[in-house]
This record gives sequence, C-alpha cells and structure tokens, in this order.
Amino acid sequence: MVRIQIPPQKGNTMMIVFARSLLFLLICLVAHPGPCGESGTESTMYFMEPPDVAESQNVEFQVHRPFYRQPEMLWPTPLDKPGCWYMPVASEVTADRIRLWYQRIDKSEPEYVNQRVLCLAEIRGGEFSIPKLDIFPSPWPAEQNVVMHRSPHKPTWGGFNVFQIVRQPDGKYAMLFWDQPPTGEAGGMVAVSPDGLHWELPSDQAVFTEHNDAFTLIWNTQRKEYFLYQTRLEPWPDKPYPDNLDKFRRVISLRRSKDLKTWTPQETILRPDSEDPIAMEFYLMKVFTYGNRYAGLLMRYQADPDRPGKHGSTTTTEFLISDDGIAWRRPSRDTELGFWTYADPFPVGGDLCFAAYHKAGIALQRFRKDGLVSCGTDTEGSLTTHPFSAPETPILLNFDALQGEIAVEAINERGRTIRGFSRDRCRFVGVEGTETPLRWDGNDLSKLNGKTIRLRFYLKLAQIYSLGLY
Repeated sequence: MVRIQIPPQKGNTMMIVFARSLLFLLICLVAHPGPCGESGTESTMYFMEPPDVAESQNVEFQVHRPFYRQPEMLWPTPLDKPGCWYMPVASEVTADRIRLWYQRIDKSEPEYVNQRVLCLAEIRGGEFSIPKLDIFPSPWPAEQNVVMHRSPHKPTWGGFNVFQIVRQPDGKYAMLFWDQPPTGEAGGMVAVSPDGLHWELPSDQAVFTEHNDAFTLIWNTQRKEYFLYQTRLEPWPDKPYPDNLDKFRRVISLRRSKDLKTWTPQETILRPDSEDPIAMEFYLMKVFTYGNRYAGLLMRYQADPDRPGKHGSTTTTEFLISDDGIAWRRPSRDTELGFWTYADPFPVGGDLCFAAYHKAGIALQRFRKDGLVSCGTDTEGSLTTHPFSAPETPILLNFDALQGEIAVEAINERGRTIRGFSRDRCRFVGVEGTETPLRWDGNDLSKLNGKTIRLRFYLKLAQIYSLGLY
C-alpha cells in the first residue's frame, strides 16, 4: 500500500477545479468495464487522485492489494501433469456468467497442436466450471473446452499465445494473438468469431512481425481506435546487469489501428525514470477502464546481477492511472500488487476480481467493489467533493469505518451546511459498507433534487472508495 499525502487544496488551479467540477456534475458520467474491456456508463465518483476532491485536510490516497495473501485457486493443474500450466488471457461479463478464456500449455503432449491450446471456462455464482464444447477433439477427458489450436507450422520466433479478445460494434468477437503463419515471420494475427467459440482467420498472414509477443489490447472509446500496448526494445549500451537481452532495455510502446490490420509504428509512451532503480525495465502492461479513467497493471522487471547473460528471475506489478490511455501517472511506485494478468477484471459475489496465473493454475484475486484505490486517514481528516447537482435518487457510499467513523454533511455553494443535512444526522461508526445509502435522519439528497451542492466528509480512521448512483 502506498500513501500520497495531500496538502490542503483550496489553492488548486482554476483549470483543475473547472474540469473536475464539470466531471462531477450530475454525479459524473463515467466509463465502466463491459464485455471484454469495452466501456459502458454508470454514475460514480471515484476517489483515486488529489484532483478528485475540491478541498482536503490530512487525508491520503491508498492503492490496495487483494484481500487475501493466498488467492483462491479456481483451476489447479492436473496432479498427473506436473509440466502443465494455465494462463488466463481474456474475460467477458454476460448476464448470467463470466466467460474466461485461458491458455493450456503442456510441452510433454505428443501431438504438437495439443502443446498449446486456447480454452474457455465459466464462472457462475462464484463457481468455476469447464463447459463441454466438443469443438475440437481433446485428449483430456475433463477438458473438452478447446476453442482454438495453434498453427501446425513450426514458429520462427515465439509461440502460440497472448489472445487479446474484444467485442466489436456489430457484437462479434475479434482477437489479436501471436502465432506462425504458413509463410513469413511469426507475429500478431487476427481471428474473428460470432460467439467467442468458433474462430476463423480472415488472413493467413501476420499483421506485424516484430520479435516481441508481449502486448495487450483495448478498444479506446475516446479515440475510436484499437490501442496496442506492446513492449519495445530500446538501445541501452551501458546496461548495468546484462541479461538475455544485453544492451537493450524493455519499455512500453503504443500502436494504434482502426481495423486490427494496419498499425501505426511503435511509439514509446512509458519508460523508467530517475526515480526508478537503475536496472528497472518495463516488461508488460495490462490496461482496462476503471471509473472515468484507464488503469494499468505495469509488470516491472530487473535483471539479476549474479546471473549475467540470463533472464531475470523476478517481476513486480505497479498500478497506474491515465485519462486517455496515452499519458500515464504513477501514484503507487512503492506498492507491489502481487499479481499480473492479461484478463480484464470482473465482479464475483459483490467483489472486483481478477483471474491470474498462480502456481501453474488459475487463481482469483479479490478486491472490494471499487476497491483498487481509496481516500482516507489513519488519524482524523476531512474532504469535500466538487459541486454537483443533487440527483432524484439516493446517493450510495462505499466505505470502511470498521476501526473508526465517518460523518457527512451537505453544503451549499457558499460552503454553509444545508438545513437538515448536518454531520450529526449522518454518521457511520464501527462499520463498513458497499452501496450504503446516505441518509440524514431518514432524509436523502433527493429532497434537494436539482440544487447544486457539495458533500463534506469528516473521517476518523476511515477510508472512502466511491460515491454514486447505481
């Protein structure tokens, strides 16, 4: 967990105040993860960065780790297959289930096409299951869920992997993955599907062929383009600890496309700076929508000084934030999340969850709803929202005051407490809540519908995650 101290902010620039005020009018219209990373909308205030509040005193933003030190295993590898392992690659939220695509890897399989396959699993009611699809013949009795085989051609570089899946405007599925075409270099290839199960290749050629199969993909709704976050190798003649890529540093680049076929050149958007350790490199970045921003899981890497010429043995994961998916802020360099994944987050049992690789299998990493970042204090403090128009329905609060308390008051444009909405009438002591209605002795903000107001929170040993309408 990292903490960023916020000084009193009455002196914020007019540009920030104006922008955030517009953002929070009508309780904000913000992006939210949808199927395969597409964006829908919901009305929520997220407390993630200093500009998210108009005024504050003695509060900090905290990036959180998952609930449990040991994640829940969803799908362990077979006991009789010690060399087999599973890697989640994409997810989709539907009306009644979570669809989870993953790769099954087992180099000991005698048939070449079975050594790497793409499979589909489901999570219903919190339970992981393997559907019996029978699309391809499978040599594994318990796993009849293969949806795609690798190319039969020996790869010139890399292997059958990555599998970034998105939903297109017409509702069909598209996938960018790494494989070997019949001729030419291995590279990124495109597949399409009407249902996410039966895949076809519009072309048998790669759309890009750099010797780098480290990338993730999103559809950027602001730019109406596909954004590809791909690792790029930059010259580093004085690399302090030479590894398997001597004289090169891994950084994150951005490529764009309107159709997944034609791509712009790699443009470096994120590299280590003077505040990072001298040997730091950026290996991979997963991007997804979170609140009204983009969030990133940055896989950081350093070569081992005692293993010259060999790939480093450890990586860490850092949480990042961006408004447009291009320029990134790093508010939590000292927080190690403890996992990385190719797949988008999804809800399970009221929690925000990630499916991630763990001990050769698939594990569930849990956060509370809206629980990646919070704003609060270990002592006493306060924060005030930007102005917004009071809605017709109650406002719901996600918070943690198990060890303390929160009091809330509504104030007018002049900063005065609105009659009937004082802090002594709305208090939470020794409790935590998700989607808890804000009420003042039975009244809620619908009584002030249409009026421009702000909310001021008084915190003692408490955290606030989000505030909104659902």
